[in-house]
Amino acid sequence: MKVEMAPTRANLMLAKDTLAMAREGYDLLSQKREVLLTELLHLVNDVRRVQADVASAISEAYATLRRTLALVGHDGASRLLRGCRFRVDVAVQERSVMGVPIPLLQWSPPAPQPLWGLGETPALLDDVVHQFRRLVCLLVEQAEIETTVRRLARELARTQLRTNALEYVVIPQYQETVKFIQETMEEREREEHFALKRIKTTRGA
Repeated sequence: MKVEMAPTRANLMLAKDTLAMAREGYDLLSQKREVLLTELLHLVNDVRRVQADVASAISEAYATLRRTLALVGHDGASRLLRGCRFRVDVAVQERSVMGVPIPLLQWSPPAPQPLWGLGETPALLDDVVHQFRRLVCLLVEQAEIETTVRRLARELARTQLRTNALEYVVIPQYQETVKFIQETMEEREREEHFALKRIKTTRGA
């Protein structure tokens, strides 16, 4: 299916220019698609690893918490953990992958400090605090990786749609348009040529 354009030299130049730009755009989008796909493939193992690490950390932390509660009771654990607070400050920066902003999350957990006196609490309580600190760190890493994957996948889908539109709609349309205009103009030139020959023959006779 061609674009509706009058078969003139000006429109032929316009159609050729549009076709050239569409082909250039297709090449650029194809390169972008390959870069995005490569980035996503590199993240596959990271996604699986961090998901497994988070699942394992959650299981360990809550298992230790349950053992602690069984040992000191809910009231005892609540009393001991009441002063156990630490601030989570996450610095958010970004890098760009083919125009897609990718988050870089940085979090340094506060240095561990004694929360209780020696012999005041069971060692399990220290394990609970340590394991939940580790879990928070892993959750920050998971948030960074999964946000990156979502953004890259969304941009890859958009890029694929644009690439398909150029490859299967725009480029074929303008190829057909250029062909139609060229053939129409050639036919017109032939008719004009034969008309001139007839005129000359008539005058010569």
